[in-house]
Amino acid sequence: MQRRQRVAPLLVVRASGHLSDGQRRYPRWELTNAELQRLLAEGVGGVILLGASAAELGQRTRQLASWSEQPLLFCADVEEGVGQRFEGASWLVPPLALGRIHAADAAAALALAERYGRCSGREARALGLNWVLGPVCDVNNNPEHFWTQSSGNGPFEGPGWDKWVGYDLSQYWMKNVPFEEDIIPVADDINLSAWWITPAFPNGKTVIVTHGIGTSRRDYTVLLPTSMLVKEGFNVLLVDRRDEGESTCTDGRHSAGQEESDDFAVVADWLVSTKGVHPKSLGMFGVSGGAITTSLVPAKTDKISAFAMEGTVFDFSAA
Repeated sequence: MQRRQRVAPLLVVRASGHLSDGQRRYPRWELTNAELQRLLAEGVGGVILLGASAAELGQRTRQLASWSEQPLLFCADVEEGVGQRFEGASWLVPPLALGRIHAADAAAALALAERYGRCSGREARALGLNWVLGPVCDVNNNPEHFWTQSSGNGPFEGPGWDKWVGYDLSQYWMKNVPFEEDIIPVADDINLSAWWITPAFPNGKTVIVTHGIGTSRRDYTVLLPTSMLVKEGFNVLLVDRRDEGESTCTDGRHSAGQEESDDFAVVADWLVSTKGVHPKSLGMFGVSGGAITTSLVPAKTDKISAFAMEGTVFDFSAA
């Protein structure tokens, strides 16, 4: 057997869950059907899929299987259920929510975790996925210590990210800086989870910070600017938006900042009434999808006096 034939089954290639080339969301990274047919015929062992409806995913896995002479591994990042990546399947609460339940009722959390796993496994199998990926590498991140994501999982796509993997962020860790967990009610049965972080030498000003789509306050992309603000004397309220992180999951979808900005207008009120923050000393900073939310909040409350945005989303098909 030639080396190429021995190595091919060890490889997993990336593809769109859509059937046609014209539907690919990331054509730069997702192989064409002609390329897939050639590689699968040569013995490549698996495909990682992203995008499409659940019904189309089932058709796609059957199509790809027909192009190979051997059984294939079909995988996807579905740590929040198959619906996280494929519309029409179940999109579940983030796994961290189960950890919060466990703190109050361990037995209930374990029972829910089993149901969670069975739901994901049942739907994955029905649609042809036989390898369920569940990356949760940010679960240990907090203000005291946080790290960059692994290769291929950074805030932007392509090989340019790899040089930042493992970058030493320890100089930004907020050691010996007090932070507390806060739960902020923003609507009926909707609570946002947040960290209230106070500097050693406060300058009297406060900033609300929030993250991008598909991440949380535990992501280094918001912990890093939070650290910079805290070290300059700002109080920071670092918040998980609804449907993400440890905040209430309503429908698992973002609303392009519409509902989220309503929530943060309430957060501003909460800071004024609960923490004694003066509106003239209150600002907001948002990253990526959180930047969209940030841009809308000043239109809904007069308690935000300044705002800044980083990496605002301009194309939701690439968000």
